[in-house]
Amino acid sequence: MVGRATMLEKHRAATLGGRPRLAMLTLAALIRVAGAFPFLISAVGVARADQATTSAHTQSKPDLRGPESLILGKDVSAPISLRATGEAMTLYASVGTISDPVSSHGRLTATYTPPTTRFPQVAIIAAATSDRSQVDFITIALIGQPTIRIASEPRAVVHVGVGDEKFGPLELNRKGLGTIQVIVPPGVDSATIYSADHLGNESQEPHELGIPPFQQLLALCPEGGETFLVIATDARGRALRNANVELEAEFGMLSAIRMKTPGVYLANFTVADDATSVGDVLLTASLPSAGPASTVHCRAQVPREDPSGLEITTARDRFLAGSDAPVEVLIKLAYAGKSPPRGARPILSVDTGELSRLKQVSPSLYWVQWTLPNHFAGRSQAKFHAVLEDLGVRGDSTLMLVAAPIARVAMSGDGSRLVANPDRSASIVIAAFDDFENPVATDTVHLTASAGRVGPPQTQAHRTTARYRPPLRHSPSQDTITARAESGAQASISLQLDPMPRPLLTNARLGYATNFGTISTMAFAVDAMYRLPIGSRAMAIGLESGYLSSSERRMGEDGLEEFDLELAAVPLVARVLFDLGTVPGPIYAGGGVGMLFARASIASGRTGMRSENATSLALSGFVGARRRLGRGHIVFEAAYWHCRFDEEGLAGNIGGLRITGGYGFDL
Repeated sequence: MVGRATMLEKHRAATLGGRPRLAMLTLAALIRVAGAFPFLISAVGVARADQATTSAHTQSKPDLRGPESLILGKDVSAPISLRATGEAMTLYASVGTISDPVSSHGRLTATYTPPTTRFPQVAIIAAATSDRSQVDFITIALIGQPTIRIASEPRAVVHVGVGDEKFGPLELNRKGLGTIQVIVPPGVDSATIYSADHLGNESQEPHELGIPPFQQLLALCPEGGETFLVIATDARGRALRNANVELEAEFGMLSAIRMKTPGVYLANFTVADDATSVGDVLLTASLPSAGPASTVHCRAQVPREDPSGLEITTARDRFLAGSDAPVEVLIKLAYAGKSPPRGARPILSVDTGELSRLKQVSPSLYWVQWTLPNHFAGRSQAKFHAVLEDLGVRGDSTLMLVAAPIARVAMSGDGSRLVANPDRSASIVIAAFDDFENPVATDTVHLTASAGRVGPPQTQAHRTTARYRPPLRHSPSQDTITARAESGAQASISLQLDPMPRPLLTNARLGYATNFGTISTMAFAVDAMYRLPIGSRAMAIGLESGYLSSSERRMGEDGLEEFDLELAAVPLVARVLFDLGTVPGPIYAGGGVGMLFARASIASGRTGMRSENATSLALSGFVGARRRLGRGHIVFEAAYWHCRFDEEGLAGNIGGLRITGGYGFDL
C-alpha cells in the first residue's frame, strides 16, 4: 500500500492562460485567508469516505526510522522502515531514491539509495498519506569524503581539522605538496590546516572546502486533498521552527502557511470549481535564508479548462504562383478563462500542399509552415483545417490562390475554313495560362483580325469567347486572328476564306443528248442564273436555253417505205440551283420547268416533204460541278429531261439524258 516516489526535480514555473497567478504567503504574514474562502474546492476533488482526513495527533505516527548518516562513496544504500498503520502511505526523498517497500512483522521496509554526488548534504525522508493527515520525517546526514590538496614547507607534517575531528598526520614531500582525504558532515564548509616544519615551527590556516549549497526543503503537493506540505531543516538536518518558508502557485490560491510540528509546514491550495478537465499546476516552496538551492517544485493535479475554440491566422491571405515562400500559420487555442487551461495538440490537414512539423510556441499557441504547389490543378483557393478530435473543436482557414502573370495564350476555332461572307461567323475561344499552367483571367487579352472583325468578347471564368466575321471576298484568301496579352504573350490562328460567289452566273455548254431510242445527237445549252442573297448565296434561280437537232432515216410503219426525219428542238426552262459543297469544287443540283419548242420535217418518196411544229411541257433535273479556271470556271453537268409529244410526227418522249461541259463566268 506504499508507493515509490523518485527524487523531486526542479522545474521552471510556466505562465498559463496568458496571465501568471502567484500566491506567496509566509509565516510573517500569518493571515488566515482560508477563513475568507470556506467554499473553495480541493485541487483534486473530495477525498473518498474511506480516506477522510484525520488530524495527525489522533492517529498513530508512521514511526519512520533510518540511519543517522551515510558516507557518500562508501555506503551504497540503507534500510528505511515505518510502522504499517493500515493507511495508504507514500515515501518521499529530497535527494536520492527509495525502493518499493515490503511488509515484514508489522513494519514496512524500503531501501534508500543516496545520490551519486559526493558533496555533503542532508537527505529528508518523509512518509505521508495522500491527504497529508499523517506525516513523519527523518533526516540522514550524507557525509562527504573530499580530498584536500596541501602546499606548505618541504617535509612539513600537517593535520587537517574538520569540526571536532582531526585527520593526519601527513608528511609533505620535498616540494611541500601532499593530499589527504577527510570526512565532512553536512553543514561544515571549511577546515583548518595545522602544519609543523622540521625545525618545530607550527602554523595553522583556514581552508575553504568549496561545498556547494544544497536544498533543505522537501515539498509534497496535494494528492488526496487541499494540503500543500513542506518539510524544512537547517544545514545539519535539524527541523526548523518558525522558518520563513515562502510558497508560490502559478495558478489558484494558497492559504496562510502554518507550522504543524517543528519542520512541517502546511497551506491549503484551491482553484475554481468550474473547470472541465484535470491538469496540473506548478507549486514552489523556497527558504530564502538557505539560498537559491533551497527552492523546490512539485506539481498538483487540479481541474483544467478544455479549449473551446481554435483561432487560425495565416501570414497572408493569398498565395501567388511562383512566389515559393511558405505561408506561416498560427493556431491558437481559445479558452473561456475561468480555470487553468489544459493543453491540447491540434491535428492539421490541408487540401493541397504540405505542412512542416508542428511547433508549440507556448502552451496555447502552435506554429507551422504551409508549402503550396505552384500548379493549382484548377483550384482557386486552398483550405487549412485544424481539429481537436477528443473535444470536437474545429478551425478552418481559406487561402486564395492567385496565378502568375500570363505566360501563354491558347486559341481555338470551330473550323479552319469559312466562306468569305460577312453574314457567316466562326467562334473563337481564348484561354490564358501562367508559367505553371494555371489558367489566368483573359480580361487583359485583346483580339484583332487582319481583315475581318472580332467581337464583342464574352468572358466567363478563365475563357473568352468571341465571334469572328470575315470580309466579303470573291476570291480565295486567308485571315489571321491574333490574341495578345498585356504581358506580351500572344497566339494566333488562320482561317481559310473560301470565295463568296458573285450574284450572276453564266455558262455555255456543249455535249451529247440521247433518249435511248430514236434520238442521239449533239446538244448545246446556255444558262444565266442569279444567286439569291440568302446565307452564302447557295441558292440561285434563272433561265436555260439551248439547241439540239437530229437527222436520221427511218422505216415506215408499214415496213414498205423509208423516210427521212429531221428534228430541231429549242428548250426554254426556268431553273432552281442549290450549291451542295466542295469536292473538290462547288457541287450543285437542281431542277427546272419550262417549254420545249420542236419542229419535225419528214420526207418520203410517196408523200413528199411535210413539216410539223409542236410545243410541250419540259421538266428537268440536273447535277453538276464547277471548278475555277482562270477568270472563270469550267462546268460539267448531267441532266435528265422529260418532254412528251402526241402529234403524229412527234409522238413520244424526245427528252432523255443530256451530258454537257463548258465554261462560264461569275459576273
